[in-house]
Amino acid sequence: AGTATALVMGFQQLHREPFFGQQSSSGEASHAGPHHHHIHHHIHTAIHGAMLAAPSAWLMGLPPANLLAPWLQQQLGEDGPLELVAQRPVGGGCIHRAWQLELADGRQWFLKGNGAEALPLLLAEAEGLRAIARWARLPLLVPEPLGVGLLAGQALLLLRWLVLDGASSSRGSGAGGDGWFGVGAGLAALHWASAEAGASEGRFGWSRDNVIGSSPQINRWDTNWARFFVDCRLEPQL
Repeated sequence: AGTATALVMGFQQLHREPFFGQQSSSGEASHAGPHHHHIHHHIHTAIHGAMLAAPSAWLMGLPPANLLAPWLQQQLGEDGPLELVAQRPVGGGCIHRAWQLELADGRQWFLKGNGAEALPLLLAEAEGLRAIARWARLPLLVPEPLGVGLLAGQALLLLRWLVLDGASSSRGSGAGGDGWFGVGAGLAALHWASAEAGASEGRFGWSRDNVIGSSPQINRWDTNWARFFVDCRLEPQL
């Protein structure tokens, strides 16, 4: 569910919106991911409750380096301590705050944060990214979730830092040499690949509800695409 929105990661879900040259990635995405039925209501309620508190992200700073570096070490599964040398805020989203993190060895990461009550939103995003990555092919680039959890009263999502070129609106130019034409072709290929593999068994939707931006997103399964799109995508926005 919401694959089209969550997918155009390589060019559209940008960590900050580029005009020319390099950038990195992430705005707000629709999310998808498997779940167990008996926890559905709990997660559904938690996501909806977290939406009300999402703007609190703008009142928070990044957790201090002496707490963040050990958290990164744990999430990345590193043996030795990590030295965090730079924490640069990046823009692009309207719900969460985001930073570029740089380690002493030159590696860079993207970190998205919000209040602790927004953890279900970030968990759903991580699930969605993993599901989409299974079917995505170049030129689409999907940020890999490396860690998600709580630290110092904040919910955090750690992703790979993607260095991307601005995509042209014309065919044959821009990111990956294909511009937005390549994005459209890649998105179509993703849908085709998942359909051919029978990933959703001929159904439309997803196994759990989630959010699109700060709005609830209903993902109940339906065998009719037009009905699903009207009932679960258009009508909730009206």
